[in-house]
Amino acid sequence: MAVISVLITVYNCEQYLKRAVDSILNQTWSDFEIIIVDDGSTDNSLQIIKGYDDARIKIIAVKENRGVAYARNIGIKQCRSDYIALMDADDISLPNRLEMQYEFLKEHPEIDGVYAKYQHIDVDDKIVSEAWPVAYHNYKYVKAYMLLNNTVANCGMMFRRQIVERYHLRYDEDWKIASDYKFWCDYLKHGKIVGMDKVLWYYRLRNHSLYNNSNTSVKEAAEREIKLYVFQQYGFHFSEEEQEVLINVFGIYGKIASQKEMILLHEALWKMANQAAQNKLEFAEEVRIMCRKRFLEKVKEADGLWILDN
Repeated sequence: MAVISVLITVYNCEQYLKRAVDSILNQTWSDFEIIIVDDGSTDNSLQIIKGYDDARIKIIAVKENRGVAYARNIGIKQCRSDYIALMDADDISLPNRLEMQYEFLKEHPEIDGVYAKYQHIDVDDKIVSEAWPVAYHNYKYVKAYMLLNNTVANCGMMFRRQIVERYHLRYDEDWKIASDYKFWCDYLKHGKIVGMDKVLWYYRLRNHSLYNNSNTSVKEAAEREIKLYVFQQYGFHFSEEEQEVLINVFGIYGKIASQKEMILLHEALWKMANQAAQNKLEFAEEVRIMCRKRFLEKVKEADGLWILDN
């Protein structure tokens, strides 16, 4: 049995698919299987996959497009290795990605998942961004940060399959976008995740990706539902005004819009920190630190609010 299962989900990605698969086949670590789920592609994606003659590749063809959450769930069921590495069909893994993440998890048996940093690339493979996201090394801080924003880069993740199987974790197929955010919030209830401070993959920006092609209101609605879900899971209770300011300010393009909102945000974050302590959450101290840091971050972004009228 292979040590690592690499799960790649595909939907109409013929232009970039070969580069993605080749980036795995050319890894410095070779003891892996590749589970490729074609989610009802109508282009030549399935034919490209079938063109590979490599015993490590297993193809699952879904007749009709059911969405990326469904495809990932189908793929996870077929993974047999102790470790699962995720990847999208238009991204590129650097040659040492699997080796570095596997070695990290072997050296840190107390950690259940590790995400790698990435850089954005355009349709021509040109790097167009700095490295992202921040690699938090304290799993409790990762958990705290996820209360307000997602810091776990889904397709840069390697994680232990036993956590998924033991707690029957799956991507929520009712969520068309941002199902990965919810999945990792669920994973963090049982497993420990940290970041690796090294770029190990490239995330491709293209107009036809599901997330990038969704309008802002759809993205904001998805993030709203996730935040409400997470607040409920950990027993946080806010007034309607406090809840709205947390959702809006920490939304996709969120920022403090007024001095009143600044005060309200401070009150909401203060309440979150105190409730985390009262609820005896394992990561209560990290919630307190996170709330302070995120408030200062948002205040800094809204420095124009400090200009006084004549």
